[in-house]
Amino acid sequence: MNALIGSIRLAALCVAWTAACSAVGGEFDRLEGESLASATKSRDSQRHAALSLAEIDALPAALADTRQAFLVVKTGMGNYSRLLVSAALRKPATGDGPALPVLVLERFDTFEPGASGSRLARGVGVILFDRFPIDLDSGLIVPQGQGGDLEFVSAGAVGGVLKSLSGSALFTLAKPLPRSPAAPGPSAGKGVLPGDFSGRYTLCADGRWSGLLELRVAADRQVSGRFRSEPNGTVYPVAGQVSAETPQRATFTIKFPRTEQEYDAFLFTEGKSALTGSFLMGDRTFGFYATRGEPSPVPVPSR
Repeated sequence: MNALIGSIRLAALCVAWTAACSAVGGEFDRLEGESLASATKSRDSQRHAALSLAEIDALPAALADTRQAFLVVKTGMGNYSRLLVSAALRKPATGDGPALPVLVLERFDTFEPGASGSRLARGVGVILFDRFPIDLDSGLIVPQGQGGDLEFVSAGAVGGVLKSLSGSALFTLAKPLPRSPAAPGPSAGKGVLPGDFSGRYTLCADGRWSGLLELRVAADRQVSGRFRSEPNGTVYPVAGQVSAETPQRATFTIKFPRTEQEYDAFLFTEGKSALTGSFLMGDRTFGFYATRGEPSPVPVPSR
């Protein structure tokens, strides 16, 4: 029986990982360090020392594809965090007494500032209980006075307040953000043009390396871009070129600090929605695939 339960859990994890690896990100996923910093400086942003649960619930929808409350925090370390939050009630562990309000960080990601900033921390379904601060730079709940950026203070059955702590800044948006301009899509038909390689992909390489692969192609067929590792959030540069002899082929290199991966990629001609091929790392060759879209975190079970 234990073996069967273990197999079921393993299968569930595999399904969740596959879904996360292939999911297409929305507006939330496209807001990173530079765009988050710009949002806090817009005329429609408002800085708050604190927000009550009622105020959070009344916030206008800032993103076109979600109704959850959207917040931006500049952390005490000067990084930028994007958050989707909601209020919830949590029953005491003993089952006795009234349910108490908590704040749920449905999703959050913290980035270094700048266009190519690395992701420092992320979380899904993190619950803030009364007076337990969270350090958004590390993604950890921390003791009082140990570098927290946000703290939820419960007011019993009547609600509670989310507070920004010393050194951090909490922002909301009075109007919805303009939708991210749609990147030029692949050309129509089955003929491949150099620009068809441009875009954001979820890269899965040999089942060991995964993350966001962003490619740009210049007029001279030169490829530039970046790769952000999904496990650690670090950004690495990408450079290469599109083949002149074989239009659906491109070669590019992801440069890590101590090694590099040399990719030989072929773009699907039907739909132009994926790359596949092989890559060389050291003296070994491996397989990979990459699908258009961005990796999303695995959803947590409903509470």
